Amino acid sequence: MTALVRRVHGAFASIRPAGFGLRNDPHRASDKVVWETFYGAVDAARRLRRSGVRVVLASNWDSRLPTLLRTLALDDEFDAIVFSADIGHEKPSEEFFHAVARAADVPAARCAHVGDAPVADVAAARSAGFGVAVLWSPHPTDDDLSLIH
Repeated sequence: MTALVRRVHGAFASIRPAGFGLRNDPHRASDKVVWETFYGAVDAARRLRRSGVRVVLASNWDSRLPTLLRTLALDDEFDAIVFSADIGHEKPSEEFFHAVARAADVPAARCAHVGDAPVADVAAARSAGFGVAVLWSPHPTDDDLSLIH
């Protein structure tokens, strides 16, 4: 587990939180113009994959996610994609995280989850038995930090 922690930390240490940011109209969510990938997100995923870590995108999203990822040319950057509309469970449910572990094809105890929500990501991943759960937020509050220690 220590090696996995080092790989995850190394991939994310020098960049700000990754993910996707909706810049304006949510009704245009499948329109490439309203989305941006944050600096370093793709590079972090690539570095992890090169080091042998399976990278699974896990999101509370609707059925448009695969199309959006193809539009953004990100669909090949992940070993698997797990999203709530497809599996019928949302974060913070344990079922959601168990589906992520199955998609990664590793036991939950060997999974690392990186997310921006202290409860729905970090606490929930730990509750589901993930070995590592990391809060990666540009502006964590003291309340956020108290939830993850």
